[in-house]
Amino acid sequence: MLPQAAEQKFAKAICSLNQKLLRAAIREGVNEAEPCSLFIEPFLSGLFDHY
Repeated sequence: MLPQAAEQKFAKAICSLNQKLLRAAIREGVNEAEPCSLFIEPFLSGLFDHY
């Protein structure tokens, strides 16, 4: 079981990934180079954010 702080960071990362996915689904013409910056970066920043 994860500590509460880790659970909160994981939940925040999932929420930010979900928000990015929704925006990308609405937007047209996603470039092939964009998926990393659109999906992976928000997820990882939510996990490693120390604020």
